[in-house]
Amino acid sequence: MFKEHSVLVVIPARGGSKGIRKKNIYPVLGKPLISYTIDVCKELTWIDDLIVSTDDLEIAKLVESMGVKVPFLRPKEISGDFISDHQVIKHALYEVERLKSREFDFVIMLQPTSPLRSCSDVESTMNYLIEGGFDSVWTVSPVESKYHALKQLAISDSKRLEYFSNNGEEIIARQQLNPTFMRNGVAYAMARSVITDGNSLLGDTPGALVIDSKQVSIDTLEDIKTVEGLLSLKDSSYLL
Repeated sequence: MFKEHSVLVVIPARGGSKGIRKKNIYPVLGKPLISYTIDVCKELTWIDDLIVSTDDLEIAKLVESMGVKVPFLRPKEISGDFISDHQVIKHALYEVERLKSREFDFVIMLQPTSPLRSCSDVESTMNYLIEGGFDSVWTVSPVESKYHALKQLAISDSKRLEYFSNNGEEIIARQQLNPTFMRNGVAYAMARSVITDGNSLLGDTPGALVIDSKQVSIDTLEDIKTVEGLLSLKDSSYLL
């Protein structure tokens, strides 16, 4: 229980990733990628239930060997490239509640592809959700001004270079740009009603928790190299 509220944590980990085969269990410094997320969850004593939602038997067996339940396999119809996170979490929530004969107050989604999160990141997300009166909170990272959407370009169907936004040509100096943020996959926390009554994880009154520490959402092998370097530095700092 978190401040007298029941919490279900869902780690989505399908087996059909395209960029890196079996990305969610790809070895990172000798450990399956998903293990970094599981390790964080084991430190969060206020979690009422933790499951991994996967369509892959190999992932399920590996996760269960780590002491985490996989009470069902995700159906193929909600395991493809164009399935939304909302569909996955809604299925997981209903299945767990059916098996447990209970309802949860809040759901947290933790993506295994963001292994640099800390326990305090997840706990701060829940705190911000409850104390801020939001129905959902996503963690985000600041976007460097040079990557701001108003500074981006596009190539039209006629091969003509153009501004991505119609307002792009008005930007002369970075001081004109309002800060922008990108989701980092560290944590998505939601009231149950966001899952059961809505069509996305955003909710009607969403909040954003800015994470200033370096985060990497893994898509490529280069991302894995970056994460391994950062994890090695983190481990080294503990020895000082």
